[in-house]
Amino acid sequence: MSVDHACNLARVLDISLDWFLMGRNGPDWLLPDHLTEVELDLIGELRARPPRIAKLLITLTREIRKRPTSEPPSTNQP
Repeated sequence: MSVDHACNLARVLDISLDWFLMGRNGPDWLLPDHLTEVELDLIGELRARPPRIAKLLITLTREIRKRPTSEPPSTNQP
């Protein structure tokens, strides 16, 4: 990839060229002050797991649906 292409891609993606090429000075949303302690802990635990476990956990969390508190639990659950 040419330097011009890298610069253009970084500009389109709205990321710094330094982060794109070197992994330094990442986006603000990666900074710890934008995450709660629980979120940071979950990220750390997830990174320590093998990819297959991380995929299973992601699938599980997507399947868990929030139920309004006024709705009684379903009796059809296994």
